[in-house]
Amino acid sequence: VLGDFNMTRNSESIRRLFPTLTDAWDHAGIGWSSSYHRSFPLYHIDHTLICDDLHAVLYELVNPKMGRHCIQLVEIAR
Repeated sequence: VLGDFNMTRNSESIRRLFPTLTDAWDHAGIGWSSSYHRSFPLYHIDHTLICDDLHAVLYELVNPKMGRHCIQLVEIAR
């Protein structure tokens, strides 16, 4: 599951909606873990959630110099 959840990492809402998934950031996060607001990132509200059969090899947030969110770059392997 990938997208802008408008919920912070490890929130109760995410745990209830996706109890068997983990945040790819926990596997391979690089750099700051804040994705919003792009110009002054304070909150990690954009997530890639993966099941136990998958493993994040890379997870990086990149500032695209436009828009309001940082971009998630994620590499996932089995």
